[in-house]
Amino acid sequence: MELLENQPTLLEKQRLYLQQVQQFYKQIETWGKGQFEFAALAHYPINDITGDYQAEALVVLQENAHGSKENLVKFFPHGITFLTGNGVVEMQGPLGEEEVIYIQRENLMYTERNGQECPMYEGFEGDGWYWLVTDKENARLRRFAKAEFLELVRRGTGQENLYELI
Repeated sequence: MELLENQPTLLEKQRLYLQQVQQFYKQIETWGKGQFEFAALAHYPINDITGDYQAEALVVLQENAHGSKENLVKFFPHGITFLTGNGVVEMQGPLGEEEVIYIQRENLMYTERNGQECPMYEGFEGDGWYWLVTDKENARLRRFAKAEFLELVRRGTGQENLYELI
């Protein structure tokens, strides 16, 4: 039976993805406590290999010099990718966008190097959220932690002073 024909399996994949996203948001809120405020945007639409469903998006806010709240960046769930089966959340800010990917060992893509099968991206440490950092020469994974969260906010907003908090 094809995966896409098995509705209970698809609903379970959606449930697990939504659970991973909620845990991701809770971790971000822990790292940003005292520096940022957070707001949830309900009913964000997702259309992926499992079907159509909704999730929450997360907005990172900061008080500006005038005392009002300013949206810095938003984290939007994008669902499960077709080719790899990994969950994706996109960070969008006024100056940039980046993707954070939930990678499981069984969904990690491999390539052949020197006669050995190796992960396609360097930096994989085990199941979890990763930021896929690409430059002109290569792409590597960085396990998502507080430093990566602050770096994403800095890249999305151009706020250089965030480095002081890492």
